[in-house]
Amino acid sequence: MVSFSENRRDLLFIALLLVSVPIVAGLSVALRPVRVRVGRDFRPNLVSAGGQTTELLTVENVGVQPLSGVRWRETGPMGTTPMPRDLPLPPLSGLGGAWGRSGGWDGFGEGPDAAARTVRLEFPLAPHARGRYEYGPVVLARSDPFGLVMARWAVGGRHELVVTPRVTPLPGRGHASMLGGGEALERQRLLNQNSDELIAREYRPGDSLRRVNWPATARHGEIMVRQEEHRSDSGVRFVLDTLAPAESGAREVDRARRASAFELGVEVAASVCTHLLAAGYRVDVVELGPAQLGTARLGRASNGATAATDAAPLGATGLGGSPVAGNGAGGTAGSGDPVSYRGSGGISHLLEDLAGILQVPAEARDAGTGEPNGPLAPPRSRVPRGALPTFAVLGAGAALDLAVLAALAASARPAIAFVLEPVPTDASERLREAGWRCIPVRSAIALPEAWLDSVGGRGALHEPA
Repeated sequence: MVSFSENRRDLLFIALLLVSVPIVAGLSVALRPVRVRVGRDFRPNLVSAGGQTTELLTVENVGVQPLSGVRWRETGPMGTTPMPRDLPLPPLSGLGGAWGRSGGWDGFGEGPDAAARTVRLEFPLAPHARGRYEYGPVVLARSDPFGLVMARWAVGGRHELVVTPRVTPLPGRGHASMLGGGEALERQRLLNQNSDELIAREYRPGDSLRRVNWPATARHGEIMVRQEEHRSDSGVRFVLDTLAPAESGAREVDRARRASAFELGVEVAASVCTHLLAAGYRVDVVELGPAQLGTARLGRASNGATAATDAAPLGATGLGGSPVAGNGAGGTAGSGDPVSYRGSGGISHLLEDLAGILQVPAEARDAGTGEPNGPLAPPRSRVPRGALPTFAVLGAGAALDLAVLAALAASARPAIAFVLEPVPTDASERLREAGWRCIPVRSAIALPEAWLDSVGGRGALHEPA
């Protein structure tokens, strides 16, 4: 208005310039949208807590125009490794090929093919706690040449990184003298040629002549070969306590101590079960709380998984058993059956399941819910029939179901409980009276010594041939 009233064209020009610059800046950003395709991968995609993995991002320009002047940052969960923020994205050529051929570029610096359509960005991640963490999307930002307007785009989906519990190596490869089975005994059975271990069947093309059973051939009048009649494979039961005592009126320090004890219990479970699986045993895991194991892998193909069958309610006679299980995890999530693990595939499935397991309030035991992370399956209230060597990790204190544990001990040969700090002395005494051998565990460092104590010292360990 002043410029019009006083005929000051210079002021009018400056005013129009100041108004038009932000408009032009906004148009320059709006008319140059970012069109990219983002891929994400972790190598390895299964990492132990405290370990390190590498996140690999692949950014491809799918627009016609070249892409330059863009900055990027990754989004991830709070409390993990700091994510790269506001880093420059190398220039990318468009589909028109204005900046040369298609190719790739590695790292954060200038590469020999920096103007390709695709760029690969790598950076390390070191999660310190177990869990399932979601990363993504990538946020791209571009500003106008004057830095007046900034536009951001969230591109790409989310990708889950599974962080498994730490596994403490335990001495020895098994204790066949104590459990009566495992890899060593199975090998002895295969090498044993006693008649009560063998059955004869008709010869089939491809059978070795060294397996011809001549007495059976003479009796039947046709060629018969020896076939090993395998006994039921050796199994171990592991009881996992996921219950938490009532938190009403509990101090913050008490809640922190219980949470720390639960994490130690998960590490004990991972270490002991991994050790037994590596020694050739099948491990049947029973949860005292609502069923969680296996639920995160619903919908995925299980490598040879079969459900544990012939089950009886907890507290009935004849607990324990030997379900048929494949090279992986068995049991239907939420069915009430124990989850069975076996072989190398069972180790990875077990650790993946333990990565996301939660401590739930004792009140959720019968309700089948485990807030705050949503509903869980009903409690696993059945275990297969038959006596099995049984290990347990217990840390719920007053929330322990001593009647259930007593029933388990009655069918366990032996029954060994790794007792954590929250379990009071009187509860430990009642467990001993029920037949459990209670071994205190206060830290992961003490776990190897506790394991030696559980198997009766070094003399009880048996190294498979």
